[in-house]
Amino acid sequence: MKPILFTLVATACYSVCNVLLELKFAKLNALTLMIVYASVIWISAFGMRQLVKTDDPSFNFPTGTFLILAIVLGLIYAMGDWFFVSAYNHGGDVITITCITVLIPVVASLLKFGFKAPKELVLFSRNLLYLNGFAAALAPDLALAGFGAQEGAIEEALGQLVGSGFEVAHLVDELGSRWEIMRNYFRLYACCNPIHSALDCLSEALAELRPSPDQIESIDIATYRFASVMRNPDPPNYFASKYSLPHAAAVMVVRGNAGFKELDDGALQDPAIAALRQRVHVTEDPAMSAVAPRLRPARVSVTLTDGRQATRAGDSYRGDFQRPFAESEIREKFHELAGVVMTPEGVSRVEDAVDRCEVWESVDELTELLRRHERP
Repeated sequence: MKPILFTLVATACYSVCNVLLELKFAKLNALTLMIVYASVIWISAFGMRQLVKTDDPSFNFPTGTFLILAIVLGLIYAMGDWFFVSAYNHGGDVITITCITVLIPVVASLLKFGFKAPKELVLFSRNLLYLNGFAAALAPDLALAGFGAQEGAIEEALGQLVGSGFEVAHLVDELGSRWEIMRNYFRLYACCNPIHSALDCLSEALAELRPSPDQIESIDIATYRFASVMRNPDPPNYFASKYSLPHAAAVMVVRGNAGFKELDDGALQDPAIAALRQRVHVTEDPAMSAVAPRLRPARVSVTLTDGRQATRAGDSYRGDFQRPFAESEIREKFHELAGVVMTPEGVSRVEDAVDRCEVWESVDELTELLRRHERP
């Protein structure tokens, strides 16, 4: 019962904040909303402490350190909402709904079980079953209580937020013959995937002109609606920088790429990148929005101070099922990311192990390699 109770309370705390937001708090600015969120979470956390506190030592949660962690968790997500809204300019509800139904319960349960002895981690997988059951049971309870889904939520998300090309009439086309799991994608750029088409075009233009950052007069980008709103030239933090096309474009020019290594914390403070961000201009092209989300087009023009110019356009980014990366590119990305936490020998051994995963007798073959070759 403990994980279920904690999941209920954690979800309720966050849900109350979002209900308040829907009740016309949207008129407030982001900072005020963050204060509202934080206030509700503080009150709920202390109330939860009194609710579950008993004489039974095994059921003495949240108190002490765990109470502080619960409060900090709430504050982090309150600030997370603020940054999401800043990064996207609109559409934050999509993210908050996801947090309410999935992210908050999972992280809350991780807090409960993740700070115990390693054997308790076994219970975490069992706790995920509780979460699945809770999610399944919550929906009909909400319906019986009078709650309903937002009218046209799918149509709004895919037909307005992402683009204009979504048509309900074609929703079940090829049902049973087309499998979406086979239409996935990989990403090599360390930023939000809607802006990858523009970065592909920019990379091609830069390859032609080969300019230094100070030679660039302007970078003009036209793209579909969902990508075009990611145009904040001054992202306030590392997270927001992942959703800023001007920032990612400037990083690509100055550092030669927009991968994990290049889009780091230091890129935000790099004066050359900061200066170039102001010369990147992003606009929506209605014709491109009309074909999204089926296509995700972009057009990029790079103009130099000496008058030279290069323009490149594309219908979608590389890496999806239509324009897949070469296997060598995927493996190179694995080496880069795995090398952050593993020794070079360990990275190679894990790669070899994954190549023969179909003959594993147990997943222990992988986890043992991960433990043995982790960086100190």
